Amino acid sequence: MESFQQYVARCQPLPWTVVNEHPNEWLVGNFTLAINFVRCQLIMNEVKQYYSSNNTILDVGVYPGTMPQIFHEYYPGPGEYSYYGLGLGFDETFIKKMNEFGVELLECDLEPRLHLNAGRETSIPLEEETVDLTIFTDVIEHFFDPFYPLQEINRVSKTGAVMILTTDNLTRFASLLALIRGQSCNVPLIEGNLFYTGDWRPHFREYSKGELFQLLNWAGFEVLEHRFYEADFGQYRVGGGQLFKKDQRQLSVKGRLADEMRKIAIHIFPHLRDNHILVARKVKPYEEMLSTAPNVVSDTGAWVSQRQAFRK
Repeated sequence: MESFQQYVARCQPLPWTVVNEHPNEWLVGNFTLAINFVRCQLIMNEVKQYYSSNNTILDVGVYPGTMPQIFHEYYPGPGEYSYYGLGLGFDETFIKKMNEFGVELLECDLEPRLHLNAGRETSIPLEEETVDLTIFTDVIEHFFDPFYPLQEINRVSKTGAVMILTTDNLTRFASLLALIRGQSCNVPLIEGNLFYTGDWRPHFREYSKGELFQLLNWAGFEVLEHRFYEADFGQYRVGGGQLFKKDQRQLSVKGRLADEMRKIAIHIFPHLRDNHILVARKVKPYEEMLSTAPNVVSDTGAWVSQRQAFRK
């Protein structure tokens, strides 16, 4: 079987995933799969470990279709699974291509507390105990309420089903540097949700390892694996039929020194790496999970009591 790196080097990118304009010239002409090579490779390593023949797959946040393309063209291959892709605002071109990949698209807004659904479904339109494997990658940080989609994933997942989750790491090195400089480590105000209410949701919140474990535990999942990793976002591209990484020698002397300092720091303190990947298994049935998890309350007394009950 060809390596994932070989597959990325020879695959044809989906047209809408190609970067046509960007202040960083290195990214122009590049495409999503190569830009996110490290993350996608780590996800597929986990898929190969936990995927079983004829599984039912749920891809939460399916756009731009990178994972369906990988599944269809690389592993496990067409026709061996059922694949549901969940998201918002699909256009006809995207729908047609996903249909070619054997993906059934589900338009669903898992943010009922924002009241932006405009009549669309706010729960996953699948029967309970349907899904074997959920792909929930670089999505949870876009939710105002991340617990609700986790509860919904629990509801539609079979007991023992697996979820692969990736997200930015709140405690990454860049955040530490920002705080040392007296700057915010949050999304810049003008780039966040403060002035935008469309279907594409900016980052609401990023998470530490402990917070992710806590959310998943409340949602009825047991974490099987977790690791911090460096995403090397945008460092890879395809050229001459090969995937290659940007030569760090092109950096300025100051840039190389900063990069070496970062490498030393993340080697000593892995929690300073910029991303999480984890695998979790559903261990608690939906109704039991609801009865033991924190609930959204509006009464101040109930809120204080719940904080005391669930505080570590």
